[in-house]
Amino acid sequence: MFDNSLDNDTYADNFISNNVNFIDSNSDIITPNSLEFNSISNAIDGLLIAQDLGTLSEREQFQGNVSPIDREDLYRFTTDKIGDLDYRLTGLSSNANIQLLDSDGDMLSGSFKSGTASEYKVHHNLLAGDYYLKVYGGGTDYNLSFELLGDPDKINSFQTARDLGTISGKQTQQGTVSKEDRLDLYHFTTDKIGDLDYRLTGLSSNANIQLLDSDGDMLSGS
Repeated sequence: MFDNSLDNDTYADNFISNNVNFIDSNSDIITPNSLEFNSISNAIDGLLIAQDLGTLSEREQFQGNVSPIDREDLYRFTTDKIGDLDYRLTGLSSNANIQLLDSDGDMLSGSFKSGTASEYKVHHNLLAGDYYLKVYGGGTDYNLSFELLGDPDKINSFQTARDLGTISGKQTQQGTVSKEDRLDLYHFTTDKIGDLDYRLTGLSSNANIQLLDSDGDMLSGS
């Protein structure tokens, strides 16, 4: 169960194990107990060493390289509003792919064309939060660009929000999200200052909830 509250909310419109041996230079077998090594290396980019780009406010463009030695690059970014994320991978000399990951490293979407074809994807209704873009392949330079298409898509999403009217007591709603329909929006109005208690229960898989202001910017979440 998720439970969150917003203190002193002003009245407004809101949206809601195998054995491993190693050989040393003298051809002696070294067991893992006698060999020290770092499980996160430059060749395997973990989430902790992703390049942090901060809050995404405009179109970002990068040049990079993946190789048989360093097969993936990770870019971390934050969004502070709902929008459609447009991300592209171009200039490939061999096959490479791209994935959008959530803050836990789970894939949300991706582009997986074969050969040297450019990769392109628009992820609709991306909520405010922390995300990663993962570029991976066997050996190619690449051009990466991505941006959050905020205002037009945000307005379209808000127009389909379920209107709950003015909140005067406890409200309970039931709904479903899926891979095809990842987002539900509920619009409500408050006519006085108060603390907003909102909860998401009865989940069979991961789901999150955010409180948004009338411009679609996140106020709080769980």
